[in-house]
Amino acid sequence: MSTSIVTAIIEELSQEPTLKNDDAALLKAIILNLHMSPDALREIHASPEFKMAMSNPAISITSDRNAPLFMAVGETTFNVDGATAKDFFDCADLIQAKLNCSDQVAEIAEMVLIQRIQKWFYEREDSKPIPVQGFRPGMVIN
Repeated sequence: MSTSIVTAIIEELSQEPTLKNDDAALLKAIILNLHMSPDALREIHASPEFKMAMSNPAISITSDRNAPLFMAVGETTFNVDGATAKDFFDCADLIQAKLNCSDQVAEIAEMVLIQRIQKWFYEREDSKPIPVQGFRPGMVIN
């Protein structure tokens, strides 16, 4: 099985000497690079997770862009220095501009992209804690 574009970008960034020992900086670099890669976004858009979310009328996504950046993992909540979405950039707007798509498509693509990044941080071999599990504040899946 070939490595996905998303995973390849994450793996390459994780080997950068300046990012290797700074998980918060690595996370920010991953976010920026994935959102600026049309190929990575097209891969997300074509993914089974994206198709499933788009076909489920019960899924709705809301976002408070001023809320602290966090998402719980089990019993643990991670955050990055109280940063907010505005401190990074508006991720869904970047996706919307790159894919020329609706708000809903951009928000769902953002959700799937976050899940991919979460999974990579969770499964990596060094077992270091995940610096933050999500970066779309207030994301709610009903």
